[in-house]
Amino acid sequence: MRRLALAFALVLAPALSARADPVAAYLDAWRETYPSRATAAGDYRHDDRLEVLDDDARQRWIDLNRQTLARVEAEIAGAPADARRLDLELLSRQARQELMEWQDEDQARNDPLFWAGLLAQANLHLFLRQDRPVAVRMGFVLERTRQIPRLVDTALAALAGADTAAVVPERATEAAGRLQALAGFYRDRLATGAGDDAALATQLAVAGQAAADAIERLAQRAGELGAAGKADFRLGERYGERFAVVNGLSTPVPEVLAQAYADLAAKREEAAAFGRGLWPQWLPEEPAPVDDVAVLRRLFAQVEARRPSSTAELVAQFKADADAAFAFVRERDLMTLPEPRTLVVDVAPAWLGGQSVGGVYPAGPWSPEAETLFLLPNVPDDAPQAAKDRFYAAFNEGFNRMISPHELVPGHYVQAKIAARLPHPVRSLYGDGVYVEGWGSFAERLFLDLGWGGPHERLAHYKNQLENIARLIADIEVHTGGWDEARLGRFLAGEAVLDAQFAANLWKRAMLTSPQLTTYHLGYRDIHALWLEWRRRHPERPIREFVDGMTALGSVPVAEYRRALLRPE
Repeated sequence: MRRLALAFALVLAPALSARADPVAAYLDAWRETYPSRATAAGDYRHDDRLEVLDDDARQRWIDLNRQTLARVEAEIAGAPADARRLDLELLSRQARQELMEWQDEDQARNDPLFWAGLLAQANLHLFLRQDRPVAVRMGFVLERTRQIPRLVDTALAALAGADTAAVVPERATEAAGRLQALAGFYRDRLATGAGDDAALATQLAVAGQAAADAIERLAQRAGELGAAGKADFRLGERYGERFAVVNGLSTPVPEVLAQAYADLAAKREEAAAFGRGLWPQWLPEEPAPVDDVAVLRRLFAQVEARRPSSTAELVAQFKADADAAFAFVRERDLMTLPEPRTLVVDVAPAWLGGQSVGGVYPAGPWSPEAETLFLLPNVPDDAPQAAKDRFYAAFNEGFNRMISPHELVPGHYVQAKIAARLPHPVRSLYGDGVYVEGWGSFAERLFLDLGWGGPHERLAHYKNQLENIARLIADIEVHTGGWDEARLGRFLAGEAVLDAQFAANLWKRAMLTSPQLTTYHLGYRDIHALWLEWRRRHPERPIREFVDGMTALGSVPVAEYRRALLRPE
């Protein structure tokens, strides 16, 4: 009966009543449509099932997003109170993004990454988030795993109608690789989650094998589309619309690009000036080069030389730095910490894509006290030495310590947990990416200015800022300026003082995640400017007021925080 009831609910969910609150109705439909995302957000009512996304279900979701967008835009036009307006504006952006992906691009038919992402997330939180008994969590994992062949069949049916002129070969090829890794997880590792329960382990092994076989069929189809696809991944004329919708900004893209080039030149000069001050201490036997790029390249190499040499060392440093960051906040009374601490530091599973998916996986608005997973990018300990050297040069000790405020406190872990506790789920689920990444990037600078770390951490931060500005420039130039990988590499080496490994990763991210790359510097620039103005107006007030104020509204645009913090008294 439960399965029949759920199926009936799926049919009805996208019908948006004219009298229903569009926000509440959308949240209900979103959880029905994306049960694996509902699990991640703390709603465990649908843990025993996977997405149902056949042709009819996809059309219902498109219709719901159209209806929602019309209702929301109409209500916004009526000038609702600010708290309501913020929720409506974020929901409007969410619905527009869903329509771009599901309707305009028809990703379900033309992009295997659409399905690879769903499958990778299917059991992620159930498998890794240990906030419920193993038997409970893994029982649901078993249920979902048994449904993977059905979801794969749906994916294959959709992709059978792919238009090769609309298939981006790079995205399809990436999907094939991710799916192969995911199949390996289901075949080789799924049963280990059962612990000492031998009977459950046997069931998981059987279901995992069937899931792996199905996923490999999908990987084969993705590979075929990778060979046949003819579409250019560059957004071209569509870039401006996507940039505006995703980032919630109306500034013309050429203006954003021109400012970014100016910011890069200024940051390079600032970083080099700081580096020259260190040169006599760090390299007393070498004369400092005249060229700023040469100065920074030499000093960045010094920073990268101090690095972990294994996954165990990497994890140990991040755990120690997390403890130190929380202590740093308490000692200086920098903010009101959301207690209890529910942070788990671990490595990103290879089946998620390894290095590309490290980051904070927060608890959501329906279980805000659930575990937050901080999954670290990593390289296998048995990888070739050259690969490990490149990885640990990037994740050096100075960078790792510097980035902890960005990822944890007062950055993503804290801001996400505070947002999840608010009575506004959309600000947690569909939050403003420019604010989210901007706040993390600002947190690095704030901590350093208050005494967190030393010269190595400061230089690592300068390098990260150059990377963030370069990400913004690269995303725009690749998609609208026709840059190829070689042109990107020349820019990064010559103007941004960045290496070939970063260039390769950035090229891949520009192909796959645009315009997310633009959010880091856009947010940092606006939040840093807001901080300077707030400090000018309130030089005697404790920093705690600013930090608490900058997380109080949830993940909303920086402009809303500016209005809240700089309002006349």
